[in-house]
Amino acid sequence: MLKWRRFVIKVVIEAINFQRYCNFLRQWCYVQNLFFRYACAVDCMITSAYFTYRLGRHKKRMVMFNGEFLQMDPLPIRGDEPGAEVLFNSKSDYDKYRSLMPTKIRQWTNMCVPFCELHASFEEYALLKALTIWHLMFYKLSEAGRNVCHRQRDLIMLALHQVCSKKALDPEVRMGSLLLAMSYVLEQAQALVHNYRMITFFDVMKCDSVLVDMFNY
Repeated sequence: MLKWRRFVIKVVIEAINFQRYCNFLRQWCYVQNLFFRYACAVDCMITSAYFTYRLGRHKKRMVMFNGEFLQMDPLPIRGDEPGAEVLFNSKSDYDKYRSLMPTKIRQWTNMCVPFCELHASFEEYALLKALTIWHLMFYKLSEAGRNVCHRQRDLIMLALHQVCSKKALDPEVRMGSLLLAMSYVLEQAQALVHNYRMITFFDVMKCDSVLVDMFNY
């Protein structure tokens, strides 16, 4: 009888440990998915801003992360103006445009234009991108993940300060300007994630299966 009780207790303990392990795996997969999703969004936004600064600002073109561009002078219509649907060949084309263009216009006015005024170097752009990704993920991580995030952010901040010290007359002011840029990059990255989640959820347009998986919880 005693052996049987020990056996039952052992089975129960192993079952509990297995359940904890499964919960850990589910949580870890969720964190990985979330980190990848937001990292892609930040990369898409800030890379577009940097490409626009380097390649498109003089001609008022917003250059995307993939090298394509939109002419932003004059600003394109948002798609939600009265009677705008008559400008499109089909309702599906109109729905796609109306889903994407408002985000693109906000990306130009709220991020690309102020980023161009920052005149960021490549080193500043790369460090700002990494810092923004870690900052965005901080409150979505576990305690252990936050400790890793703290270390990464401290190292990036140190590197950014060194870059500013070498290239700016007033390193503190320059670094402050770069850190303030994180606010509009974060805002546009979150808007991008939300927008594409809505597009994939309501099946407004056909998206790559990897993109659909990436925006699923």
